[in-house]
Amino acid sequence: MKSAIAIRHVQFEDLGTLGPLLESAGYRIRYADVCIDDVASIDAIVPDLIVVLGGPIGTYEDDGYPTLRDELRLLETRLAASAPRWESAWARSSWHERWEHACIQPAAKKSDGRQSR
Repeated sequence: MKSAIAIRHVQFEDLGTLGPLLESAGYRIRYADVCIDDVASIDAIVPDLIVVLGGPIGTYEDDGYPTLRDELRLLETRLAASAPRWESAWARSSWHERWEHACIQPAAKKSDGRQSR
């Protein structure tokens, strides 16, 4: 059976309609809750699929949410290996924004200390 890990940022989120589709395609789904589970211990390559669910935390807020650093390292490793993944629309836009800041230019801070977009 194929394996999928859904990385969840808030307890009440789930895969929604994607869950039954993955199960019918033969995936065994496991949720990893970033505030409970050790995201750094997740193997970035072994799962057949990693799904990143959205949430209320911006990827630039890693000072307040240090687990985001582990999650970004996990995704960087997965991307470098060209392994399959699914990112929600929110996660995709936020993560790619963060990736762009991390890889292309230093991130500027606004006067209130938040990350520029």
